[in-house]
Amino acid sequence: MSSGTICCTRRGDVTWADYRFAFRNCLTPAEDGTDAEQLERHLHRAAEIMRSKERPGFLWLFEGLLYEGARDELEAAAERAGASTSFPARPDLRVLHG
Repeated sequence: MSSGTICCTRRGDVTWADYRFAFRNCLTPAEDGTDAEQLERHLHRAAEIMRSKERPGFLWLFEGLLYEGARDELEAAAERAGASTSFPARPDLRVLHG
């Protein structure tokens, strides 16, 4: 894929661009209404995928797609998955990387 975004189909297929420029390598879960349990699974799966790749990338999460409980749990769930915020100087812009 030219965009570099990981696409996960219902069968679980994944495409990774593996570009040197990390912003082109990204995972973007797009399920609306993700709860805390689903978020935890997404984060651990994303970390697993990203660690298996040669080049680094990012996990883009859109807080508007998360239920409030999942938003409240985001930082702790990311830490448990081994991810961290990429832009700590911008608390309004939280990008997790694994």
